[in-house]
Amino acid sequence: LRDCFARFGLRYTVVSDNATVFKSENMQKFFTDNRIKHITIASYSPQNNGQAENSVKTVKVRLKAALADPSNVGVDLSTILARFLITYRDTPHCVTKKSPAEMVFGRQIKTKFDLLIHSDSQI
Repeated sequence: LRDCFARFGLRYTVVSDNATVFKSENMQKFFTDNRIKHITIASYSPQNNGQAENSVKTVKVRLKAALADPSNVGVDLSTILARFLITYRDTPHCVTKKSPAEMVFGRQIKTKFDLLIHSDSQI
């Protein structure tokens, strides 16, 4: 979490399961000192953790498809994962109508697709 907070700033709220790491005295002190509200959900409860469960399902399905794609033969897993992540992070969510990148950075990210649809002067 330290790397995440250093990169993106402190959160107002952290939602987690009841994992020991989140319930530790050090973590609770960190939450208190930084005025972060900690909300816990039941462990192993997909109905309470639906958004995360859907994200995990999406990653599994897409990676499985990418690994089965003949054009990816010989391509290392980290490259396949990076390709998936930039696409996932640039795809608008059906509810928010904004991509995860836009929600985090306040702007759309540049992808290879932009190189295909825009001239050099537009990029």
